[in-house]
Amino acid sequence: MPISFLLAFTIILQGCTIYKKQNISLKEALTMQGVKAKKKVKVVTLDNETQKYNYVTAVNDEYFGVKKGKDGLTQIPLKQENLKTIKIQDKALSVVVSVLSFLGTLGIIGLGLYAIGL
Repeated sequence: MPISFLLAFTIILQGCTIYKKQNISLKEALTMQGVKAKKKVKVVTLDNETQKYNYVTAVNDEYFGVKKGKDGLTQIPLKQENLKTIKIQDKALSVVVSVLSFLGTLGIIGLGLYAIGL
């Protein structure tokens, strides 16, 4: 049973991404990336299309959104003038919300077990 809780906790932690409210530039998104852990980025284009990337990188002053796919990493060119908003992941808040949702799930399971007399 402890292994199932560990697996559930891992799945819940990976499933919740919260983005910071402030709109930033591609340059800021690049400088806010962590050294060890990259931060996810959500952009909204001028056509109101939402795109999510694992992180943003730059090569020769050109910015790219990086996505993980079946074939590995894919770099998609990004141009500041084509984007309405750029938001970066709030890792601390994402972890807090994930942990709270996991604890809430455990509480509900506990109440259910208590209600049926286990």
